[in-house]
Amino acid sequence: MPIKEIIQQKTHPVKIWTDEIENATREQLLNVASLPFIHHHVAAMPDVHLGMGATIGSVIATHRAIIPAAVGVDLGCGMIASRLSLKVEDLNEALLKKLFDQISRDIPVGKAQHRDDQVDKITVQPFIAPLGSLTERHPELLKRFGKKSKWINQMDTLGSGNHFIELCFDEEDYISSMERGLKSPTLEKIDEISREMGLHPLTLLVITYSGMDKSKSSKSLLNKIKKELEDLAIQKKASVYPSLKFSLNIVVVKIISDFFKKIEYFTYWFIHRLKLSEYFTGS
Repeated sequence: MPIKEIIQQKTHPVKIWTDEIENATREQLLNVASLPFIHHHVAAMPDVHLGMGATIGSVIATHRAIIPAAVGVDLGCGMIASRLSLKVEDLNEALLKKLFDQISRDIPVGKAQHRDDQVDKITVQPFIAPLGSLTERHPELLKRFGKKSKWINQMDTLGSGNHFIELCFDEEDYISSMERGLKSPTLEKIDEISREMGLHPLTLLVITYSGMDKSKSSKSLLNKIKKELEDLAIQKKASVYPSLKFSLNIVVVKIISDFFKKIEYFTYWFIHRLKLSEYFTGS
């Protein structure tokens, strides 16, 4: 994607990768770019918007300095992209509207979902026991968050602010779903079953949500994914990162697969703290 605008000033330039930017956001970017320890330039991504202290959706490289306000408080925020077997020609306007409506119905958004009367108890229930076990082992968490914390009700919601779900197509016209703002629920049951089978949790979820049964073709697919995971040493990483950030993404893919029964295999990209290649699985 090309740079849309470069704002030159006496200190450091601001390079913008979007056509539209609010005046307040522009001023905030210029303020950050005027700091003496900025390295080369400040970059503004397509999702740029006004933040508290530093601009959300910006990249701020510094030299011999750290800006805590630029790190922000949303340290668990991440992005996930899933490449599907769909292509652009498989979609039309009517079908896209159905997908939009279904995603809107099935995935909670906004802060209102945190209220007890708004939360789907069936959705939340599976997380309560694992979180209870976690707080038993680490009681200091209760002191920090409180016994009646809202954190359980936030599981598997999209949240608010700049969190989004979108369908995109790549250079080869393949469709991908992408989400930002995912949380990391402790999927201990899936971890437990996966480890008993000698698999990474992702493998079990791909099989579970791809609309396939435990047939020979499913076992063949499972073995293929397992081999890829082993080749990339993700099995080892699972012991360090047992709860990868993919639960909400799985819901999106499941919704899409309900409309397109031919989808049998998904490629996942986990875009977070480690290198892209360390999370990559696929054909």
